[in-house]
Amino acid sequence: MSATKSRFSRGGDEAEEMSKSSGGGGGRRRPEFFKLEPGAHDFLRYLMDQPQWYNSRMHTGVPTKAKPKDWPADSNWPSSMPATCRYDQAFAAVEEAGLPAIHTDCYICDSEMDNSYGKRSYPVARHWTLAVLRDEVIGTAEMAAAGKIQPDQVGTRVGFKDRLRQVEVPKKDDKGDFVKSADGSLVMESVTERAIVVVNQPMKNYFGGLNTMYSVYKTLCDRDYQVTRYGEGRDTDYRHVPLDTTPDLKPGTEKWKRYEQAIEEQGDAADIEAIIEERASDEYFALFFDPTKEAPSRSNGDGQKATGKQETPAQSQGQLNLTKPSAEPSEDMVASMRQRLSNPGGAPSETPAPQGAADFDS
Repeated sequence: MSATKSRFSRGGDEAEEMSKSSGGGGGRRRPEFFKLEPGAHDFLRYLMDQPQWYNSRMHTGVPTKAKPKDWPADSNWPSSMPATCRYDQAFAAVEEAGLPAIHTDCYICDSEMDNSYGKRSYPVARHWTLAVLRDEVIGTAEMAAAGKIQPDQVGTRVGFKDRLRQVEVPKKDDKGDFVKSADGSLVMESVTERAIVVVNQPMKNYFGGLNTMYSVYKTLCDRDYQVTRYGEGRDTDYRHVPLDTTPDLKPGTEKWKRYEQAIEEQGDAADIEAIIEERASDEYFALFFDPTKEAPSRSNGDGQKATGKQETPAQSQGQLNLTKPSAEPSEDMVASMRQRLSNPGGAPSETPAPQGAADFDS
């Protein structure tokens, strides 16, 4: 994670309150976001507990301006993009500390832009966490012969393992410096890594259920979850089914260190604070939204993209600091969740009952 002390609010309790008040219910690596098609499901292990969630106010579906002349011919120009509202409280002045505002304008707000739905693009609360995608492990005869599972578990789900992915990253030498070609561009190499994703969703249809589960379990990181998407567009809803706990895979255990290492290795792609700040940066707004500003050049002297991570004024001044979570889910919400969790048979018929929680990652 970024070492910057952030003023972005943190935690699911404050996220709940924020949602209510919002009216919405080296070379930089791009983050991988968690996505599901309508009717689809996937398995996740959350890597940040509720108090660690980031909360920000976002503009969603904002139409983009004309494509820059130097935009790569083989890369599609997006018709709309999300953006962090530059009037978010995280960027406001801190008078008692003598710190100025980081941003004093927001082109989207000031020009009263409409979103892709044809309505005013007001900023709404969005919440952020990290997770790793997980794959089911089905028992085999070989596993039973090796004593890893019982014979009657062959053909059934016996646990999960981390999903892996291949990515192209800038190559580094033994000293940790980027390797460059003769023309100054970065040399890329293919590596295998754990499939860590950024989850960025509203409280109402995604994080609300998780927030209540945290109140019941006191942690979200000691088990896997099946996440299913229902509906689409503004009718989208997500349902979480918690699976059995894994005492040997949770924060503080030896196995958990693999996630701490993966987050560090993936750098910008797993740095939520940096992702939120970049989407409010002068460069980002000039590239995608503000026609009065010239889009930044696609490369700099190091042959890296101009949208690469740079130290923000907030970071250089040590200006950002955390706000404290403030509210708890209601007792009725917690009681209802406890009842549902104690009766997994009440889950939809297409959702399997919790089973096979063992971690089979190597």
